[in-house]
Formats: sequence, structure tokens, C-alpha cells
Amino acid sequence: TVAQAGGEESGGATAPAGLLSDLEVHDLNSELAARYNFGPSERGLVVVKVKTGSVAEEAGVKEGDLVLEVNRMAVGNVKAYERVASKIGKDQPILLLMKRQGRTRYVTLKP
Repeated sequence: TVAQAGGEESGGATAPAGLLSDLEVHDLNSELAARYNFGPSERGLVVVKVKTGSVAEEAGVKEGDLVLEVNRMAVGNVKAYERVASKIGKDQPILLLMKRQGRTRYVTLKP
């Protein structure tokens, strides 16, 4: 399962265990799109926080990155992210498809 960030606030998620718990992501909305320079047609989850010293940080994940896929499954919103995250074991590697400054790349998080 994935907990909602900020209690009652919707649109954000962090995974409770495993490598995805190093990331806090939010649905891409107009405010976040403006802050991180994403166009109106972009879809995905914005990384709003990366745990310092984490595997994700070491792999190069940064605040403002857009997560498009987790383990080759599209995650266009928090609900999709929650579904995919719930199927990943605590010690399994994770493949992320990320977008930063118009460039798309894969990042692997290894335990």
C-alpha cells in the first residue's frame, strides 16, 4: 500500500517500504507544471522530494523529475503508482522511466 502524503491532501504518495519509499511523488498539476517547466500535455508523477543519501539519490533521481513508468508500467497518476508499488518486493530492483529537461531516460534502483 501507499500512504497519502500530508494526511488528507490528495495527489501525493510515498511508498511505505522498499526503494520507492525514498521518493515523494505528486500528480502533475498546473502548479507543479509551472514550477518545473512541464507543458500542458505532459503526464506522469513529479518527484517533489528525494531522501538524502538514498539509492534513488545515488542513481541520479532529482526533485522535479517526471516519473513516466515504474517497472515498465505507466504511472500517469498516484493511483497507478500505488498499484505498481504494491506489487514490488522490498528487496527488488526497480526500473524507472524518467523525464528531465525534455530528455527521457531509464534509471535503475538497486537494493
